[in-house]
Amino acid sequence: MQVRALSSVRIIGGRWRGRKLPVLNEAGLRPTPDRVRETLFNWLMPTIQDTVVLDICAGTGVLGFEALSRGASKVLFIESNKKLCGAIREIREVLDAEAEVIQQNATDLGLVLTERKFDLVFLDPPYQSDLYFEVITQLVEGNYFAKNALMYIETSTNAVVNFVPESWQKIRSKTAGDVRYELFQIA
Repeated sequence: MQVRALSSVRIIGGRWRGRKLPVLNEAGLRPTPDRVRETLFNWLMPTIQDTVVLDICAGTGVLGFEALSRGASKVLFIESNKKLCGAIREIREVLDAEAEVIQQNATDLGLVLTERKFDLVFLDPPYQSDLYFEVITQLVEGNYFAKNALMYIETSTNAVVNFVPESWQKIRSKTAGDVRYELFQIA
């Protein structure tokens, strides 16, 4: 299957710097902007090396591939859209990336995450979805976070962020346009 993309996003750092990834024309798909990713990965620079990453609602896969490009050891992509999973798989093959792609609804993580631990989790679902609370609850109850894990959450700037456990420490928070992005230390 050859991916037909209307546009692309680029990896902005690491071994695949400058590499363009296809962006399919799928409803609700909203890749994380370059300037947001650049700031995020500057935040993560001291800790990204050799991490095991979970990219939930992966979309284009750009967050996970950026992590791999910058030294993460492995990424698990979870995406419900079959076409987007196919595109992520193609990119994985082209880059020869250490990644697993699973087509799965974010609300059923327990079916695929058994016995796994993640150092870094990306959560960037469609802004109007109600997935945030349910996904975070599954991750906490399933004990899928490694010791000192980090979680990146992206929302719209007008979203009410009331789904993060009080025990989590907000390390960084910033807005860019209509994007609010935050990094939490899991306690």
